[in-house]
Amino acid sequence: MLAILTLALPAAAKGPAVSEAPQQIPRVQAKRLFVVGYQGSVTVTASKTDDVSVKALKYSDGEDSTVSTNFLNQFAVRAVNSGDTIEIRALPGASTAEWSRWVQGRHAPEVKLEISAPPGMSLEIFWTRGDVKVSQWKAPVFITSQDGHITVENDSSDLTARTMFGS
Repeated sequence: MLAILTLALPAAAKGPAVSEAPQQIPRVQAKRLFVVGYQGSVTVTASKTDDVSVKALKYSDGEDSTVSTNFLNQFAVRAVNSGDTIEIRALPGASTAEWSRWVQGRHAPEVKLEISAPPGMSLEIFWTRGDVKVSQWKAPVFITSQDGHITVENDSSDLTARTMFGS
């Protein structure tokens, strides 16, 4: 069982986009999928295999493409197997001061995550801004989002979705 992280660049990215080298992580006994990020979108679909696959794109609409690219190079998308949980984190590696400048300027980097995983894994997603979509899931789903649309197709009755300004 493997978790695979791949970054791809679509032709219509808003501004500079940066990719990272693909990562492969053994799933082993992981029964939980934990996803956390700040801005962008997350789509989780049921896999027909025991592998976890993650496609991620980091991009920014910053006005200065050199500064945007440098910041995106510091921004990390990581998938880690920590025993019973596979954690996928899309978070900045930059200093707090630099991150605050980006957020205040409304040019925070975005990450588009497309995750495919066994639908029997419990799923927790914490996403600040952007849309979250979960399809064909059979295990418990817990989603917290500050702003964005949440769409869930869940075969389990165990669903919790919380949003402050989204729908």
